[in-house]
Amino acid sequence: MIARLPSLLLALAAANATALAQDLRSAIDRAEFVGVGRHHGVRPHGEDFLLHKVAVVQNLGEPLADEITVLEWKKVAFHVRPAIAATRLYCLHEVAEPARLGLPEGRYFKLDQNAGSHPAVDPKAPERDSSVRLARVLLGAKRSGSIVGAKDALLDLALRGPTPVRTEATRLFAERSALLDALHAVDLATLLGKAGAETEDIDYKLALATVCAERRMPGLLEGLCLTWPQIDDENFSRAVGRFARHLHGEAATEQLLPWLQRSRDPKLRGHVMLALGATSTDAALEALLRIKRLEPGNRALEAALRLHGAPAAVEAVGKKN
Repeated sequence: MIARLPSLLLALAAANATALAQDLRSAIDRAEFVGVGRHHGVRPHGEDFLLHKVAVVQNLGEPLADEITVLEWKKVAFHVRPAIAATRLYCLHEVAEPARLGLPEGRYFKLDQNAGSHPAVDPKAPERDSSVRLARVLLGAKRSGSIVGAKDALLDLALRGPTPVRTEATRLFAERSALLDALHAVDLATLLGKAGAETEDIDYKLALATVCAERRMPGLLEGLCLTWPQIDDENFSRAVGRFARHLHGEAATEQLLPWLQRSRDPKLRGHVMLALGATSTDAALEALLRIKRLEPGNRALEAALRLHGAPAAVEAVGKKN
């Protein structure tokens, strides 16, 4: 499977530090072994290691023994470490040359360190768990050499899966051109509707919008802007600006200014200004400087100019009103 990170997705990742916080999909792809495990014991080994005993409930990829040992380094601040007395998805890499670490003879594994790569799994029905379903789909695609056949299964997870798996599945469509190209008009219309309706889970909303923007869906920008009164989130507004530039280039300002002109709510106006700044276009700079002359001392406007980043914008913020 060939993955890609389009320029738009990279821009959104830079704008929103949480955009790629959950990365289970990459962990599944990278891992040598993936399975569901039940933690049932841990003991120290010297000053450096903890040895976690894990019973393998389900093998999802390459086979593992019924019980494995997962290594944890005591003196390293891992982001991901085995969860005690819990049933979890394990994305594993085998420890090379354990004897060099002073470990007893045997096989040892370490957890993949991508964020979100060790999610909890329902111990009563692991086969129905959404994280397990995502792993099965991705591992099956890896074995077949093509992810296109997994489109419908991934779309189902993207539209109906729980958080955060639905966001993981949605991002796959933006990252992998074969999946993106496989989306039909009905699929895209459904994703667009979801993107417009979502107001609680901003990561999910932006993931949906990214897919629609990559396919240049008409009405996307307007649908995002309509949700501004319900979404008080600067990351979202910065992303709206980047979507506007991706879709409309220099004309992004023409698309965004009406939302500023029709509102008297200072908070909403601040979000629109921030979106204008995020476009980093010449037209947006002209509009923001014009507003500055009319509204000196507007802090939201100054934040938008800083975000724009052009020398003239930075200079304007530095000038006394």
